[in-house]
Amino acid sequence: MIELLDSKDWIKIYDILLKDPLRNYFNLLGLISYKEIYQNIFLQTYKDEIRSILLLRRSGTLKFYPIGDFDVDEVGNLLKELNLKQIIAPRSYCKKLVDHGLITEVNIESYLATLIENSTHTIDKNLDIRRLEVKNLDEIEEIYKQTFKAYAPREVMESRVNSKRGRMFGLYEMDKLVSVAQTEFESSDNALIVGVATLPTYQNRGYSTQLMKYLINLLRLEGKSMSLEYESTIAAKLYKDLGFEVVDHVVKYEKSR
Repeated sequence: MIELLDSKDWIKIYDILLKDPLRNYFNLLGLISYKEIYQNIFLQTYKDEIRSILLLRRSGTLKFYPIGDFDVDEVGNLLKELNLKQIIAPRSYCKKLVDHGLITEVNIESYLATLIENSTHTIDKNLDIRRLEVKNLDEIEEIYKQTFKAYAPREVMESRVNSKRGRMFGLYEMDKLVSVAQTEFESSDNALIVGVATLPTYQNRGYSTQLMKYLINLLRLEGKSMSLEYESTIAAKLYKDLGFEVVDHVVKYEKSR
């Protein structure tokens, strides 16, 4: 059975999505955003157990999170009823929907990768790497404005630090912040790495690589596994060289005709 979840209960699915933060990164951000991201959220249940979650954004994009053995026919019927622009979700989540001819793959949006290399990285000790705070957000945003088409709102980054669910690190040159990396949805044994960027005029100097090596060493020392999401081929080479391996793809789908 699929039911519409009351908006006052949306936050109740936060811990469920948090079981797979890599694949649910943007779903989680949508739940804690200061803006109204979702139009509707649907729960598919069987004998009081949640089998899948469907999150319809106000933009017309549907996000999908299956839990165990979900009812494909029920999800298919809901897809027929909804007025969607597109479905964006990890390929591993949508295989059954594709196999049943309900949705069709359009293109790969991004890559999901997990660190598999266990070696400790050597870091240039002459580099100035610091733990950043909320007071550094102006500098961080300036880097993101010059490197990303879109990035997490300032309020999200501020709550990330204040709630201690994530941390921010930066590399300085001559007391100027030139490269940044953050963690998000950290737990005792896992962390997502997000927002890795370097000012364009300071790129090709190995700063992102050095900052990532620093962060990887730190998180490994804390006993945490690491994952991240990326889009560009430039980022792909950086992360592969650091020991990350692609484990899934975020894909754009359309409803089959």
